[in-house]
Amino acid sequence: MNRVYEIAILMVETARVAARNALRGGARSAIAVAAIGFALLMVLLQLGFLNAVRITGTNLYNELDFDIMIVSPNYDELYSPGDFPKERLVRAKSLASVVAARPVFTSFGMWRCPPYPFDPAEHREKPLLKLLGLERPPQPLQRRELLVIGIDLDDNPFREPVRSRIEAEKSKLKLAGRVLLNERSNPEYGWPNRSRFHDWELNLTAVEVVGGFFMLRGFGSDGSLICGDRDFGAILGRDVDDRVNLGLVKVVPGTVQSTIKALQQLLPNDVWILSREEMIRMESAYWVELTSTGMIFSIGVLVSLLVATIVIHQIVGADVRRRLAEYATLRACGHGATTNHAIVVFQSLIYGLAAFVPAVAGALGVYRLTEDATRIPMRLTTENLAIALATAIAAGLVGSILALGKLRSADPADLM
Repeated sequence: MNRVYEIAILMVETARVAARNALRGGARSAIAVAAIGFALLMVLLQLGFLNAVRITGTNLYNELDFDIMIVSPNYDELYSPGDFPKERLVRAKSLASVVAARPVFTSFGMWRCPPYPFDPAEHREKPLLKLLGLERPPQPLQRRELLVIGIDLDDNPFREPVRSRIEAEKSKLKLAGRVLLNERSNPEYGWPNRSRFHDWELNLTAVEVVGGFFMLRGFGSDGSLICGDRDFGAILGRDVDDRVNLGLVKVVPGTVQSTIKALQQLLPNDVWILSREEMIRMESAYWVELTSTGMIFSIGVLVSLLVATIVIHQIVGADVRRRLAEYATLRACGHGATTNHAIVVFQSLIYGLAAFVPAVAGALGVYRLTEDATRIPMRLTTENLAIALATAIAAGLVGSILALGKLRSADPADLM
């Protein structure tokens, strides 16, 4: 018991020495904390972007109301879903546990965007944005791809709040050439000028924007719209009576797994049958693990971790060299090498933890600016906070261990 008490006292005293070293470091310590904080900020930013890829990869599925998804075996991801016979949904409805089986059609279409600025007399240059290269340049009328989502208007497959927006404009959407435009689409698609621009076109077909809906935009599509299945087929040249892209199945609560097994026995092997969780997990894995976007941000996280470790190693190593005489004095006073090692480790941890709070504050600010500018969801999750904190601790430990070699030159004999 006495031994444990002695060790605890030694650890406290060691931590006090490390804290005193950090506090007396003055500008050097401030620079150390700032440099480590910047490295941690990069870690948080990369984690934020990676999380955004994960969120936006499943943005449509998060808005759709289903328990089981039926898709083609050729399904790669939302923007390349393949198709399968619509008759499979008719057969799925025959099961007693199936409440509804709804078709959803998806494809890309060419959208005619309004010019920018819409009224040149209203255009005002923004010097700061122009200096940063962020000011939107003037653009004539142009055509851009966007995601087109076709649905049966009498069997709405969406959850709230998108569902209510569709129901509110249902009578208009049943008229030919009427669509809802995603309010969070890139501004270039024209939502801000919807009340003034009237020459909308989808695949060279004149359409009318009768309202909007709110859905996160993703890395795969900068804009989206919803229309009735009849318009989807007519404008995009698709046979909506025979083939569908996604089959959304709602079941009696508590019967998901049994219904999946029944569907697997009932339907031929020209379809895949997945639970909601499996579908979302598969889509998220595709965007994070298989696309260049997810890989870039994953590598960015690893590079940021490495930078944080190197920064701590360089800063602590320089501090050890400056204080070699002090460490040698501790050795001369009877303290072992373990004490010196502990001081270095504690000092590294102090730098890392001190940098954590400003890094989080900075990340929150950058997240807000990024979300406002790009409409991409940036979320500071508990998981990412834990990873950043673990990074601060791990980088401190690894960086200090790498710097311990310099303590071998702290020889008491050099004091004489």
